Amino acid sequence: MSIVTIAPTLQLSSARKAREFVAQYDQGRDGAVTLFLVGIRDLKHINERYGRETGDVVIRKTGARLLTYFRESLATVPVLARLPGREFLIAVAGEHSATELEAAARRLVSLLSDELGGMSAPLHISPRVGIAIAGEAESGADLLQRAHEALAQAYSRKGRKYSFAGPAIRGGSQQAALLDKGLRSAIASGEIIILLQPQFEVASGRLSGAEALARWHHPEIGEVGAGRLFASADRCDLREELSALIQQEAVSIASRWTGGLADLRLAVNLGAEELGEGYADRMAAILRDSGFSAKRLTLELTEESLVRDIDLAAAELNKLRAQGIRIAVDDFGTGYSSPVLFVRTPARLSEARQGYDTRNYRRLTRPGGAARHHRNGQGIGTEDHCRRGGARRGIGNAAARRL
Repeated sequence: MSIVTIAPTLQLSSARKAREFVAQYDQGRDGAVTLFLVGIRDLKHINERYGRETGDVVIRKTGARLLTYFRESLATVPVLARLPGREFLIAVAGEHSATELEAAARRLVSLLSDELGGMSAPLHISPRVGIAIAGEAESGADLLQRAHEALAQAYSRKGRKYSFAGPAIRGGSQQAALLDKGLRSAIASGEIIILLQPQFEVASGRLSGAEALARWHHPEIGEVGAGRLFASADRCDLREELSALIQQEAVSIASRWTGGLADLRLAVNLGAEELGEGYADRMAAILRDSGFSAKRLTLELTEESLVRDIDLAAAELNKLRAQGIRIAVDDFGTGYSSPVLFVRTPARLSEARQGYDTRNYRRLTRPGGAARHHRNGQGIGTEDHCRRGGARRGIGNAAARRL
């Protein structure tokens, strides 16, 4: 008998129910299924700031909203379960187009992002959604692993708050298990290496700096890029440790630049999880120990990092800027950015990736506009792309070809 059945009234199940479904699922017998893995990205922050009791309320309210949404949908939902930690698993039976699934993910993000209500103070969560469509003859374990990888990408990506899993790959869950098993020791033993992506002045073509990127040469899998690396870190709850290592190593490398490189800037990423109380002091210690000038450092963070706790973020960012560090608001103008936030935060440098709306830049940065900020074009294909947006610096294909 197929396990893809639905009770008369959908209920929120336990993690045990989810494990049973995954263990028993057989694509040939049970037919097509899509897994939605929904995560509360900032649950750790909520627990630390408001207490675990508030975090438990947030989890319950999120589960209730998911129940309401899927009860009202026309889809057959064999299981909707709360997993340990900050995530929920929803299995949706039947074949659905990518357009339908993407629309569902957007609705879920919108629904879960609304103010929770009934709290002592206004509270919003930052939801993320990973989506995996069962491949031919794929096991439930591999399908769930791909859903986890998709959610990890959604946790780490800048802008869109949902992500589709890549195609089913034989042995995919085994590779992920290998990464997760070795990541902690790789961080501790210095196996994570730093690569540097050059940044150029658009007008002159002059090399102006570099952005730090992470790689891991796994002994069995081979080279692991930043996406898979941070996906593993999210599954293992090691994102803060990994980011801290990358920042420290990148600053150490840049501190040894000499000759024509001695004045180049360094850009490193800053995630929302890191921007808590004391971060500015920890960064000051890294700079002091390395001897690298704070005035040559740019920290790149998403606007979402600021939204999550605007007061704490603004306080830490002000401390960073007081040291001379430049702050970049990444992905500005891609459709996920907030002009109001852009003005309220102390960020002075903004970056846009390929496909950005240049009108957002010009509206805010024109004379008499809301803000005066430097602009970078990132992920660019042509120099004209940068110039149309008024960007001073470029990072991407057009810049890389100069090498």
